[in-house]
Amino acid sequence: MELSVSNVDRYWNLLKDLSNEMKLDLIARLSNSMRKENKKDHVSASRFYGVWKDDDSMDADRLAADVSRCC
Repeated sequence: MELSVSNVDRYWNLLKDLSNEMKLDLIARLSNSMRKENKKDHVSASRFYGVWKDDDSMDADRLAADVSRCC
């Protein structure tokens, strides 16, 4: 906890002489950043269903042969 207090003090020493308008702007930006953090979208794997489409669907044997040939 002592380390975080010293960080807060360092920031305060940098910011204390700003105008009230600039301080309010910083408060708004910090508040908005906290709101965005809480609104993380959950991405489901089903969202990507059908995204990858091959014109020539290959079976597992052909895929294995292609992989072994190139590597």
